[in-house]
Amino acid sequence: MREIKFRTPTKCQNGHFRWYYYSVSFGECKSEWGDKHPDCKCKTWDYKEGFQECGPDQQYTGFKDEDGMDIYAGDILDGDYPDEVYFDDDRGQWMLRNSVGPDDTLWEIMRDNNPKIIGNIHENPELIP
Repeated sequence: MREIKFRTPTKCQNGHFRWYYYSVSFGECKSEWGDKHPDCKCKTWDYKEGFQECGPDQQYTGFKDEDGMDIYAGDILDGDYPDEVYFDDDRGQWMLRNSVGPDDTLWEIMRDNNPKIIGNIHENPELIP
């Protein structure tokens, strides 16, 4: 069974991003540095970074890239054109938002290729044309 986990981007006053990861099964938030975020609420204060605003939760797709990194909604994958990962509610599946043609299913791309995460829509919006 696929682990159901999420990440939440938080933008600090200095413009840097921190990521909080949590799992439904564990019910605990931890930042990418391992410090605990007790309630996963949207506005937090960090003594080093200042006031933080959280972005939308991004769910883990169940896939990993060529380096073994978890692929989440909002990640940008390499390929002929950089594509953003998103969940299509109407189709009920993970998709890649293609800037030059019809969107591709993530499953097909993972089956036929071994893409790499090159960024995400929060920290690297310039990667999407």
